[in-house]
This record gives sequence, structure tokens and C-alpha cells, in this order.
Amino acid sequence: MANLLPVLIIPLFFKYKKLEDETLRQRIIVLAGKMKVRVLDVFEIDLSKKSLKGNAAFVGAGNTRRVLLADTLKDKYTYEEIEVILAHEFAHYRLKHLLKLILVNSAVTLVTFFVIYATSSSALWLFGLSSYLELAALPLLFFYFAVFGVILQPFGAFISRCFERSADRMAIQVTGLKDAFISTMDKLGDQNLSDRNPHPLIKFYFFDHPPIDERIKMAKHLAL
Repeated sequence: MANLLPVLIIPLFFKYKKLEDETLRQRIIVLAGKMKVRVLDVFEIDLSKKSLKGNAAFVGAGNTRRVLLADTLKDKYTYEEIEVILAHEFAHYRLKHLLKLILVNSAVTLVTFFVIYATSSSALWLFGLSSYLELAALPLLFFYFAVFGVILQPFGAFISRCFERSADRMAIQVTGLKDAFISTMDKLGDQNLSDRNPHPLIKFYFFDHPPIDERIKMAKHLAL
């Protein structure tokens, strides 16, 4: 699926073409080489027809690995700002965040199924069921996963925020573009209508990225 995403799935929803700005394209390719990330090419997608948000992504696998720049980003940000955004995306790859998330989610799934198994007798008896093979037991399984989802939501958000912070730090340290990172956060906060400084409980439960003000503060105090 990762291999097919940029060549089969994304074109169903967006038109995209190779980035025509050769200067920006070369800067991105040089950055990828600096961070030891292999990139097939750099493409632009017409995200503006569906959203005003600025976005960029590093997608694909093997012979389809590529950078995607939204037109909402390319037209409003400087070369340095785009470079530090993509350095953040490359950092996720270098730090193996996707693999780590897969491992964490797999562990959570195994624990959930173990709890279902350990409590199966009582749960089935309570609802007058004899086995999870019964179709009537399907809502009970959904209920287990819903409860675990609510309980573990803050845990998942915390791990994601940790990954985002480490990607931010690597992006700034590799590029040295601290000022560009700060201006980028300011622009993204305004463009994406972000809550820059949410209540701690809201951040704890819902935010999978550090708030904008927190990311800016980190950058200002980060030693290069």
C-alpha cells in the first residue's frame, strides 16, 4: 500500500505534476541527500481545491518514494521555510517513527485481545451469549475496542508529540534554519487555524502535535 499510495491512490483525489521550480527542487534533493533519504523526485499537488491548509509529505516506498508539496505551501512559503518543513518529514523517516508506531499499535492490539480473552467468560455470560463466534457478540467486541481507544488516546497522543518534538529538533539541527522554522510555525498556525496554546487537559488528551507556541519556544532555546 505504501508503494501504491502515490501512483494509484493520491491521483484519484488530486492532480499532481513534477515541481517546475528547479531551484526549489534541487534544494529539496540536496537536503534529502544530506539526511540520507533516497527520493525519486519532487511533485506538486493541487491541494487548494479541497483545503487552504499548508502541507507537504514524504510518501511512497521503493521505486515510488517521492516528495509531495501542496500548492498551498509552495506559493506562500520561502525556500528556507519549505526546506525546514521537509527536513521535519525526512526526520520522521530517519528516526524510524512509522516503524515505532506500528510496533506500539501492534502491542496495544495484542493487549486488547488478551483482555477480551481473559474476560470472555464473564462478558459473554453478562450479555447472554455463549461464544464470540455468534454474530450477536460483534457489538461487544466493538465495545472493547471503543473503551480501549478512549483510555489509550492520551497515551497515543503523548507518543506522537514526543516523535514530533524529536523531528523538529533534527530538522533545525540539520538545516540550521532556526529563524525559518519559527516563521514557518507562525505561518502554519495562522493558515491552519491552529490553537496555539490550548488548555493542558485538551493538549494532554487530543493533541498529537505540540502546540504551535510550544514548538516556537523549543526552537528559540535550541542550541545549534
